[in-house]
Amino acid sequence: MPLPTYVFEKEFAPIMKLIANSACQKYHPGEIVFFQGYRYDHFFWVKNGMVKISILSETGEEKVLGFHKNSMFGMDLWGENSIAVVTATAYTKADIYSIPRERVKQCLEAHPELSMKLLTYTCDIMRLMVFHMHSHLFLDAKTRIADILYLYAQMGENQEEKKRIYMTEQELSELTGISRVHAARILKEFRQKGLIQTQRGMIVILEEDRLFKNCKF
Repeated sequence: MPLPTYVFEKEFAPIMKLIANSACQKYHPGEIVFFQGYRYDHFFWVKNGMVKISILSETGEEKVLGFHKNSMFGMDLWGENSIAVVTATAYTKADIYSIPRERVKQCLEAHPELSMKLLTYTCDIMRLMVFHMHSHLFLDAKTRIADILYLYAQMGENQEEKKRIYMTEQELSELTGISRVHAARILKEFRQKGLIQTQRGMIVILEEDRLFKNCKF
């Protein structure tokens, strides 16, 4: 699993039925799914591929907030005539379903048990966004990277999975808000200390106690 997944298909079977009957569009890397400041009346589910969530300044500067893989996104569009507060962009090739708000509402009315799961999911996303904000505002680059590695390691379902983080240097730099060169330099330092190994698209945790002892997460 390249990035955290908070929604599991078996728990959202009714919504998966909505997806099966919704329009699916194929996106190429860099294509915009929705843009901040515009009104939308759909939720979105990325079935294959990955979506990047970010905010853009008036000058075009981008800050990455996180990624979605095999999950619902666009939760800020729940209200009628909602204006998107973030921008969603295909990070890889992606198959993305758009589900009209009214159909999601009908689904929740027919399956009220989903409401709490969806609320919990939304709260998880909010907590992750606040974590990223705190990290970017107050923490040094090395601590940011250690925190991100800790967070993503916790997503593994067993000890072996927790040791393998499927993340590139570019993804790590975007998530931590530092340059790729700086991220690579810190990873090199961690390697030299025997804390991690790096492979193509993967970071392997070797000494989690030593690596994570200074985390602020």
